[in-house]
Amino acid sequence: MLYAMDALFRYCLLQVPGLLFLIALLGLALHRGWIGVATASLVVGLWLLKDVLLYRFYRPSLEDGPRVATELLLGQRGEVIRTLSPVGLAWIGGESWTVRMPDDTTLEVGRQVRVVAASGLTLIVEPEGEPGVTPGAVAEH
Repeated sequence: MLYAMDALFRYCLLQVPGLLFLIALLGLALHRGWIGVATASLVVGLWLLKDVLLYRFYRPSLEDGPRVATELLLGQRGEVIRTLSPVGLAWIGGESWTVRMPDDTTLEVGRQVRVVAASGLTLIVEPEGEPGVTPGAVAEH
């Protein structure tokens, strides 16, 4: 619940400047006699209703989550497409990524790897399974 309140608090803070601007404009219009108090109240009410109705669409973007795309790839598996010694390329999540081993290990093309961490836009991977064997594959005899 506290997590949802954090997103709601952020949303409310984002609405404050627009609401203050609206109130300033309505105050000017009231002062000049262009509108009445009832009209100004209706406009503010509709503005607040708009904010309430749009919150559900904005909420996902306001909630905490992965800050960068590389965090979404943690735990994903891929295949080495350029030898890692210790830096190379791997095909992970449908894209080619710069990857490196946490140590000086060399991995040849075709080896399966798993993402264990990220450093900027470089993924840190560990080998998975035997060379040329896809995890979960059944060996033929």
